[in-house]
Amino acid sequence: MNAALSSPARASRTLTGFVLFALLTGAVSAQTLAHSVPADTLVYFRQTDPLTRISKLLGNSLVFSSPVDVQKDFLDGIDKAMGMADGFLGMEVGSLSTYLRSITNVEGALSRLELTDGFPEVDFVLVFQTPMADKIYALLSGKLIEEQLGTDLGNSETEIDIMGQFGMSLGQKDDKLVLASDQRRLRDTMKTFGSTAANCLAQSAQFQAAVPGSIDNCLYLRVDTFAAMGREAAQREGGRGAGMVLPVLDALGIFKIGALGYKEDEATSRLAVLANGAIPLFDILAADGGDAEMLHSFPADTAFAAVWCGNMVNHWKKGSAFLLDKSKFPGAQFVEEGIRTFQKEIGLKAEEIAAVADGGMAFGFMPDGDGRLDDDPQHFAVLFRTSDTAKMKEVAAKLGEAVVRRRKGEVLVKEEGGVTWYEYVNSGSSRPIPGLAVGPDLGIVAVPEVARRILAIRAGQGPSLRSVDATKGLKPGAAGYWFVGIKTIMAQSRELSSGYGLLRDGAGIAGAIEMTPERMVMTTNQPIGQVMNSFAVAGMRYETQDAARRAALKDLEEIAKAYRLYRGQNNGKDPATLAALGFEGEKALQFPPKRPASQPGKPYVLCQVGTVGETEEWRTIVAYAPDNSLGRLVACLDGSTRTLSEVEFRRRLTTQTRRLTEAAPEGGEKKD
Repeated sequence: MNAALSSPARASRTLTGFVLFALLTGAVSAQTLAHSVPADTLVYFRQTDPLTRISKLLGNSLVFSSPVDVQKDFLDGIDKAMGMADGFLGMEVGSLSTYLRSITNVEGALSRLELTDGFPEVDFVLVFQTPMADKIYALLSGKLIEEQLGTDLGNSETEIDIMGQFGMSLGQKDDKLVLASDQRRLRDTMKTFGSTAANCLAQSAQFQAAVPGSIDNCLYLRVDTFAAMGREAAQREGGRGAGMVLPVLDALGIFKIGALGYKEDEATSRLAVLANGAIPLFDILAADGGDAEMLHSFPADTAFAAVWCGNMVNHWKKGSAFLLDKSKFPGAQFVEEGIRTFQKEIGLKAEEIAAVADGGMAFGFMPDGDGRLDDDPQHFAVLFRTSDTAKMKEVAAKLGEAVVRRRKGEVLVKEEGGVTWYEYVNSGSSRPIPGLAVGPDLGIVAVPEVARRILAIRAGQGPSLRSVDATKGLKPGAAGYWFVGIKTIMAQSRELSSGYGLLRDGAGIAGAIEMTPERMVMTTNQPIGQVMNSFAVAGMRYETQDAARRAALKDLEEIAKAYRLYRGQNNGKDPATLAALGFEGEKALQFPPKRPASQPGKPYVLCQVGTVGETEEWRTIVAYAPDNSLGRLVACLDGSTRTLSEVEFRRRLTTQTRRLTEAAPEGGEKKD
């Protein structure tokens, strides 16, 4: 790949690294770096007291079932990592942890980014505030000079030169440690500490609109500058594809987006996307204030749900007027042809369909009974709120006729409990097919099982998203609302399985979206950092438990081998207890195998499997760990062991239980 082609990738990596650093650090001073850097700064971040802040986020009982344990695991992990680094650097154990905990403020700014054939040219500054700034500076500068990577310039300044390829400047003034792209930026920054530079970022109207009020724990990004760089690179290197896409993005107003601002505190977060003038896309989506009622139609274990409260008739009118205008939208001809073909196939005009959602619409993605998520229709539902139920039934009937014409089969229409059901039946399809259920003011597009579940939820039969703490206190009068179920998503992953047990039922995050032609503002009633931290903690927990997990899997491997041997010696009969396999007395196996002497162990759980085909042995669980503190650890009938996701674990046990139940003689005792 030549240098020109690699430029966008290098810019992306540089920006991504800078933003990730901003989101994972934190702290506070009376005068901020925003008062020192220029108004046209590209990226700025500021956060308060990093470790304390993250610890508080991890201690939130809205997300974690045992916050104290989560906080302890996090802080212990930090101390352990710093202790290893102490040893590597030849320092007294605990030194780096003490330095890290002393940091009370971290700020950073990227004022310039230019792509070159070599490393991107950047103008940046990072400021760390700590009462131990002098000691940390002495340590860092000493190590750099010792390794011949730095030169002492005096006045607490060190010039850094990494293999002649990349230079930086390190300095210290009072309680601040400063790392800058060069000596000029270092000195300019330190000179303005405690004062306000002329034409600084803090005085910028765009910055104040993006991050209003306190700027503690914030991130600011000049989107227009990076968008212009991306467009230039695409025009230069993107070829014909870019030539087709860029005019569309330009027409939609994407390149008018000026800035992004994000801020959060211990209880809320706010994300603002600001435009330099009205944006057609925002104008199409802009809606009068609504409510989160349709969000509460989905079950509490929903993975993702979104509601748009606007009248779809208005959205269609604005959207079609823009998209069909050749003077405004470059793809107008293709849009017109697509709409014409669509309307011909279904026998309805697009505005007729929009009219049945004059109260807004919603989308939900839900797990099945085992908690599993995939692209099967049984996991999806689309809801339409209407003021004209008769019109919706008319549209449903016409849609049914169109489907039958194209795919054969038939549409069964029936009335049940005040709901009209339109169920599509096709004997040639083995998968459930979405239909339509029309109630007094609502239409549901989903397979019958899912539609019935939603109707039951709306009737108060079962927990809904209304019962989830994350959805309480959402800002009223917003154009849209959304919810993400953290625990449901984490249940799908093997690597996050040990973190799954840390989360309380219904753990998630929800937000409200306000939209005008010039801006989009999203607010949540709990910080987004909690979501990021919950996944980070789960991943870190899984990695740090590797030795303990291997020890437990070794125990399970012994059980699996003994189980297999027992069945071979007893005509396929399953052992009733671990003692029957010889694991008793001094040979008894307890979980977790690596634990403090004061911690009591728990026996592994033995399963009955019955008759199993040879091809199913690898997926048949014969024993498993009694809890998911190390992940879902299982032993299988073929002698193998593995870590499963929470969902896969449940699915396998459900399948085995069903098989045993079906195999049990009528009136006989069912096996566990």
